[in-house]
Amino acid sequence: MHRAVLSAVCLFTFIALSTSQSSAGKAEDAFLAGLAGSWIGTGSIAGGINGPMTCSLTFRQTSAGTHFSGSCNVKGMGGQSFSGDLAYNEAKHRYEAGSPGETPVIGAKKGKSVVFVTETDSLAGTGTSTMTVSATKISIDTMIDASSMRDASKSHVSFARQG
Repeated sequence: MHRAVLSAVCLFTFIALSTSQSSAGKAEDAFLAGLAGSWIGTGSIAGGINGPMTCSLTFRQTSAGTHFSGSCNVKGMGGQSFSGDLAYNEAKHRYEAGSPGETPVIGAKKGKSVVFVTETDSLAGTGTSTMTVSATKISIDTMIDASSMRDASKSHVSFARQG
């Protein structure tokens, strides 16, 4: 059950990160290029399961935007990997994130950050994930009401650029 919850946390946490190919303007290209590099995240999960979380995330610039890959680990439960793409859709004038073949999650520009809010309903349960991305920090807050648990789980992870 705990491994399913960890999988759900990682899914909800990072579902807001992938999209289709598109061409961006100079400001959007600069924003996406500014994410490139390695990031380390720390935080915690509380509720149905509890414990500290550690995550790693790597962004690599591509012709379509920025590709990311990473993993999160809850102490004593093992880890989960994830990957995807962030891009700016010039035709629709918006940032998008998601996995290939899936409906993209739309990002809203707020100051120097882009905020992605994802609501998901799956076999693992229902949840909301809010990811705020900037060139200097990334934060992800997740709330999951897992079908297999009585209590909802909440997680918060803050990422800082490594090195």
